[in-house]
Amino acid sequence: MAAPDPRRRSLYARLEEVLGPADAEILMTYLPPHPGTELATRADIADLSTRMDRRFGRVDERFEQMEQRFVQMEQRFDRRFERLDDRFLESDRRFERMDERFGQVRHDLRDQLKVYTTTTIGAMAALTAIYAGIVAIAV
Repeated sequence: MAAPDPRRRSLYARLEEVLGPADAEILMTYLPPHPGTELATRADIADLSTRMDRRFGRVDERFEQMEQRFVQMEQRFDRRFERLDDRFLESDRRFERMDERFGQVRHDLRDQLKVYTTTTIGAMAALTAIYAGIVAIAV
């Protein structure tokens, strides 16, 4: 492995002597490529974990807030649908009352038609008798 840094070349040469070329190559690939590169420590990972926990905690809080808002919206919709159902029931009752009224009007019209028909037939019979009497007198 060619390494520009003299310290890395020296380390690689020593690793080749101790481990052999193949193992030295493998080990060198796991080392940072540049001398200024820092490796993450356990403290770095713990700090990152803490920051992520706080961030996820805030996300969880927001999800809880959103869930509460959805529950409130659902309750509002339920109340409105209940009121709408009540209105439909009231409309159904009104239509039933109208049906009853139309039934009564139909019954009343039938009764009036019977009276009108009876009266008309009686009047026609009386007029026929009067005309028959006039014709009998005239003959």
